[in-house]
Amino acid sequence: MQINIQQFLDDLPQLDFNSDYWLFRANGGDYFTDFSINNYIGIGWNDISLNDINNSNNLTEQLKLTILKKNPNILKENSDGESDDSIEDEETNQDDTAVLDATTNVKLTNRQLSTLAGQLLHFTNDVNPNDLVLVPSTGSQQFIVGKIIGAAYESSDSDIQEEENDNNNYKKSKFKKRIPVRWIGRFNRSDADTALYKMIYSQHTLSNINKYDSFINRALFDAYVIDGNELHLTYHVTQENNIDAKYLGQFIYQYSELYETLSGSSDLKIKVNVQSKGPAESTAKKMLGGAAAFLMLFGIGDVEYGGGNFNIEIGGNKVEMKLNGLAETINNNKLQNEKSKNTSDNNTMSKEERAYGLKSIFETDFKRHSEPRLPSTAQINH
Repeated sequence: MQINIQQFLDDLPQLDFNSDYWLFRANGGDYFTDFSINNYIGIGWNDISLNDINNSNNLTEQLKLTILKKNPNILKENSDGESDDSIEDEETNQDDTAVLDATTNVKLTNRQLSTLAGQLLHFTNDVNPNDLVLVPSTGSQQFIVGKIIGAAYESSDSDIQEEENDNNNYKKSKFKKRIPVRWIGRFNRSDADTALYKMIYSQHTLSNINKYDSFINRALFDAYVIDGNELHLTYHVTQENNIDAKYLGQFIYQYSELYETLSGSSDLKIKVNVQSKGPAESTAKKMLGGAAAFLMLFGIGDVEYGGGNFNIEIGGNKVEMKLNGLAETINNNKLQNEKSKNTSDNNTMSKEERAYGLKSIFETDFKRHSEPRLPSTAQINH
């Protein structure tokens, strides 16, 4: 068996530590399909151009004046003298998405006008190439995630009309102000970490969600690289009942020892959030060693069970190894168990426990049922 570790690493998704993460709502999910199919995110108020926004010098009050000049009757009665933080009626808690997606016949409070101006400025000035954007579907049951690939631009009236004339059976936004996106993945709310639930309650069209970056990365990819020098791997435990701490401890210890042996470093970090079902995430600066340890523990498959010789290529060097395999271990354990049966009636560990050791939790309840989603191009050649 031949495993090329560098090829495995090269095939993993590459993420940037300095990228910002944004939650961008699609009018309650109405434009989720439109954004996804046509590779963009967009915002309303077509009469406020990108030039208007840029000429405001990134000042909310200046952009508010521009909006009022183009929409002189936009403010609700008795709201002119209100401060932005003085309005405590139920409108304060309403979803601002409707305000930002509206184009005509809308009445705003002073607070909502400030929100509108601020969101237009964020959309134009703060969302940058290589940032990641997360768009929820209706009811936030599903999310698409994409990488920003260019600056904000304006679609022409003819392009908007052409899209509208297209007979595809989904709702189009008609937004002129857009940002191009390359979608890189999607995940269901039910499959994500519960920490993301708080993020969902944000009612703004555009929100910075940098504090959720690791949870989003983990929901998208079980294996990825950050800044080209830090390997992240997530292992999913699907066992419903309680997990024996002994085996979990063995996994962490033996994985760490294997990583240190292969990499010569002790910088491996493992974060465990296991409540019977849950993830365990490792980060490693020595990526070759981290990947080799991972593949040896979880990627060898039939060699693991049946035993055999295999080679791991690390940085151009081949390492030959022999694994006895679980089948041989189980058989030897059975023989040993039969020999000792008549001499001791107080065995506290079953023969299956002695045979599997570390593997009992991850072989039966992890690997076979929830293997990490490796890139389809990663090759492990037998």
